[in-house]
Amino acid sequence: LPLNLEWVLLGFLLVIGARSLLRWWTTVTTYTLEQNLALRYQQALYEAIFCAGWITLVRERIPELTHALTVDVERVAEAAGHLMRILTLGIVTAAFVAVAVFLAPGMTLLAALLGLLILSLGAGWNRRVRESGEDLTRAGQDVNASVQDFLGTLKTAKSYGAEERSVEEFRRRSERF
Repeated sequence: LPLNLEWVLLGFLLVIGARSLLRWWTTVTTYTLEQNLALRYQQALYEAIFCAGWITLVRERIPELTHALTVDVERVAEAAGHLMRILTLGIVTAAFVAVAVFLAPGMTLLAALLGLLILSLGAGWNRRVRESGEDLTRAGQDVNASVQDFLGTLKTAKSYGAEERSVEEFRRRSERF
């Protein structure tokens, strides 16, 4: 093929088109897998709660179970989606590293060493992120409990004029969240 502007542009468009189709396919596939995982996890959790013993059910608060069946299920699905994206990026990165090693092994080694240094500097963040996630879960459960308590006692609270106290409690919990 002659190396002129038309052929270069056509090749560029074909590469960009193929890349876009691949990205669309991976996005749809990832989303579908996330939703299927959330559905299966939610159904299994619901069945486990329904079949749990009486003592277990008495120990658990209803808002925590509701939170687990709604918010936590979505977080698990999101985490699975992130894991799939990390695996995909890992495969692409491995291909790029192979090309980089072939083209410039010294520079690739230097970049890898710098990358490891940066990773080691950020290792402490992992613990803080996990603790933050646990705090977020507890705060979310409190907000959920507040909403359920409010809705469960709405008529009674209204008849006693306790709307302000209920609204303030919800405001406090949601701001903490």
